[in-house]
Amino acid sequence: METKNEYPTEVISLPSEGYPYPSDNVLSSGKIELKYMTAKEEDILTSRNLISKGLVLEKLLESVIVSPNVDINSLLLGDKNAIFIATRIMGYGSKYEVKITCPKCGKTTDVAVDLSKLDKKKVDLSILIKGKNEFSLTLPASKKNVICKFLTHGDEKNIDTEISNLKKLMSEQKAPIEPEMSTRLKYVIKSIDGNSDNTFIRKFVESMLSLDSKAIRDKMFQLSPDINTQIDFQCGDTVDCNYQGRITLPIGVSFFWPTN
Repeated sequence: METKNEYPTEVISLPSEGYPYPSDNVLSSGKIELKYMTAKEEDILTSRNLISKGLVLEKLLESVIVSPNVDINSLLLGDKNAIFIATRIMGYGSKYEVKITCPKCGKTTDVAVDLSKLDKKKVDLSILIKGKNEFSLTLPASKKNVICKFLTHGDEKNIDTEISNLKKLMSEQKAPIEPEMSTRLKYVIKSIDGNSDNTFIRKFVESMLSLDSKAIRDKMFQLSPDINTQIDFQCGDTVDCNYQGRITLPIGVSFFWPTN
């Protein structure tokens, strides 16, 4: 453990191991230095202004990262998840108590999770090209060759803004369809048969067959470096429901506030 600016810090390993980042990006080292949470970070987490603007977690990232010259917009989402989990453990310990909604009956169950036992996803990084955030596949229906990327924190912000604007427009037009899946694909795909024109990609996505869409999502899940946040869950209603399965651990602002 090191000390910087009078605060204790820890260096953690990123799930990506720095593989997809270009060599001139400090994240290409595969490690990042974080400081322990202080009252300053708690002020960020409780700021009504930041909460109303949806900026709490971004400002928390900026505050806890002490490695120099880190562009948080270039952070892969899986690496960002690892930073949040490490920050939560460093701040409040590894025990995380959360209410989880049963996907079958809709009732909530109190679940205690040991965050220190969450492991990195098993991903064969050697399949990827070092220094490039991209992977390729041939779509099963259209037979198009597409180059795709792993989404970053910056992409996620742009996607959220675009989806929010589209929802407002559709609400005015009384159109109930939510465009989240297709919007994300428009950011994931970098080129189609060598054509990287953004307008071309967006038009292609809008008419993409579901078989091709699923192929991209499956490949993304298979290859994307991340923390495995899937946990075993059993519904607390063991009489009428008794659902058991794997669910994704929710991570939001409340993730950083232990219940006791």
